[in-house]
Amino acid sequence: MPTSGLAHEPWQIAWQRSALAVVTVSSADPGGGRRVPRPRREHWNLYLLRSGVLDLELASGRHRLTAGEALLVAPGTAFTEFVRRDAAYVVVDVRLSQAGGGPDPLLSIAPTAPVRPEPRAAAAAVAELEAAWRRIPDDPSARLDLRPAAERLILLVLRAGWMAGVHPVAARGPDWLLRLRQEAVREVHRRPRTVAELATRAGCSASRLAHLWRRHFGAGIMADLRRERLTEAAAQLQTDQGMPVSRVAERWGWTDPRHFSRDFRRRFGTPPSRWRLRALPAAQPAAERAWRRYSAGVQA
Repeated sequence: MPTSGLAHEPWQIAWQRSALAVVTVSSADPGGGRRVPRPRREHWNLYLLRSGVLDLELASGRHRLTAGEALLVAPGTAFTEFVRRDAAYVVVDVRLSQAGGGPDPLLSIAPTAPVRPEPRAAAAAVAELEAAWRRIPDDPSARLDLRPAAERLILLVLRAGWMAGVHPVAARGPDWLLRLRQEAVREVHRRPRTVAELATRAGCSASRLAHLWRRHFGAGIMADLRRERLTEAAAQLQTDQGMPVSRVAERWGWTDPRHFSRDFRRRFGTPPSRWRLRALPAAQPAAERAWRRYSAGVQA
């Protein structure tokens, strides 16, 4: 099946079947400038910069993070931190595995450059991770709170990377076509675009645009945009637990919640309300309480 960002079906299935474990949660406050070599590790490093400037030098080049930006560093990557005096940041190390030794689902979708996740939701997820990590010595069950918060933070970073076009899949199409697609998805709550309008914006005929769209994204224009909107809605259902399903549907272009539920079930095999509960495992009451605290904070 053609790769299509967060809507890539094999990736979705692999993510649902994967086991995520938080290895460490650490933070650094502003201090003296320093250079810190980091050896290769078997887990992902997720950096989120709170303030200042942080440079990470990888084999692929140097990446500069400014306040609010995040970067995922893949397993097996040796790199160096160049920390400025005013830099404050958090690092979440996570390990992903799959039954039967399947491929790591993040390898094909992780952003290839720093991205800026939604700040309020990212701050809430980081706060939960740090609070749970501090409680572990006295309350080992606090580990149950780590996975849902880590998943939420990772999905926020992936979502930001997809909307910014900085991920491996972005190389599959011309920049102008990717921008047109991303704008059509983001702007749908203001005014859905027709194929004719998109062609006018692209400066080509509708038939030419349809040909390019199918060639690069593997589906017709409207079908592909609906798939992308459903993927965005699926991510928001799990990362924004306080927003009613009807409002999520409206945000991504559905005026009738029944039509949204029908399309969502057809796409993901489960209704939106049940999909949302996947972020709240029944066997993890502590995690559920954490999600409720997060929802209350977002609505405040």
